[in-house]
Amino acid sequence: MTCFANAQSAAMQKEIDRAIALADFSSAMEQTMALQFESRGLTEHLTDPKAMYKELTEAMSEPLKKILTKVYSDNFTLDELKQMNDFYETPVGKKCMTLVPNIVTTSVEMLQNDQATIEKIQQIVMKYFKQ
Repeated sequence: MTCFANAQSAAMQKEIDRAIALADFSSAMEQTMALQFESRGLTEHLTDPKAMYKELTEAMSEPLKKILTKVYSDNFTLDELKQMNDFYETPVGKKCMTLVPNIVTTSVEMLQNDQATIEKIQQIVMKYFKQ
């Protein structure tokens, strides 16, 4: 690898690490787990939900970082990562990062409760099954 390639790789890793830090994946994972357990009525069956979410998040932290490094490097250029990170440092970007897990979870739950949409999805899926 050339010096330029090493520098590019180091710069890319720096921006990926910055993106991961800005996204605060640990908090997002904990928030998403809490929403999932609460929406399914499972929280009441846990002795210490917050401790469990924290422990699960810690267990997933390193594997997730490796996965995110690959995903970011496969899908974004260095310049795109810099622009994305700059956005996430703005007030709107920070708000976006805070709300996205809840928006996704709530949207999925609402869609799962929309019987007409579920029936339509089932019809489409069945149309493509081999006879």
